[in-house]
Amino acid sequence: MKVTLGGQTIDVEEVLKRISSTTVAAALIKDGEVVAVEETGGEHAEKKLVRKHDVEGAVIFVTARPCRYCAEAMAEAGVAGVVYLGKGRGYGPYLLERLGVPCVEVHPSEPPAWRPVPRLDVLITFGGNPYLTEEDVAARTYALLTGIGIEAEVVPAPNNMAGRVEVMVKRGDPDRAHGRLKETFGSVFKVRRFQLSGDYEDRESLAEDVLEVVEPLIEDPFAVRANVASPGPTFSGSKEAEVFIGDVLTSAGHEVDLEDPRTLVHVDVLGRRVSVGVERRDG
Repeated sequence: MKVTLGGQTIDVEEVLKRISSTTVAAALIKDGEVVAVEETGGEHAEKKLVRKHDVEGAVIFVTARPCRYCAEAMAEAGVAGVVYLGKGRGYGPYLLERLGVPCVEVHPSEPPAWRPVPRLDVLITFGGNPYLTEEDVAARTYALLTGIGIEAEVVPAPNNMAGRVEVMVKRGDPDRAHGRLKETFGSVFKVRRFQLSGDYEDRESLAEDVLEVVEPLIEDPFAVRANVASPGPTFSGSKEAEVFIGDVLTSAGHEVDLEDPRTLVHVDVLGRRVSVGVERRDG
């Protein structure tokens, strides 16, 4: 798949071979060749590219729809055009066109999917705001955590799932990371901490891990809330997951109260990966 923009012919598939598929990335293209690549981390990939490189007269290729602020930065820097994948909800392309910068949205035959983090510690979910992208939240999350000395892998929209940002803490305290993110985002977004996360092909091994890791954290009464973002071999629906995890915990002697629980058990299913977290009510 090839597009012509800003006097250059760009081979989309060849550009994608040079770009990471684990997070949002932006490539600087001159004479049809990729000369620099930046990834989201602390700031958006496009802004980082503009800040670190001479982009005047060049084309920028982005693996997500640009936000309005990156659009302004690219236009002010004099880019000749922007190519972007049709992912996310950024307002940038509309603003770029108004500022006289041509844009092309591309849909390659095999678009990169941001892979879920290997182990989910914190999940941030949000939705609805057309001016807010997964890249926005991921960049701010990265900046917040590095600012308190926590090293983490932050993945916006894994498997192209809008409104979802995943965090895996690689160095530091996951509880501290969760606390800081909840303090910052908790009034607007759902920020959840997971104590158990892994790939499961059967429910028996999941039940064993729930009893070992999650059960000691339960204070009665409890309730289970499940979200099946993508069906997998263990669960195809949220009710199914809630009933199963509830049965596992009641078999260990715990009591359920769906109306007024002291402990909420959160279950998140993304294909083969099942994550379980515990949130206790204060007081």
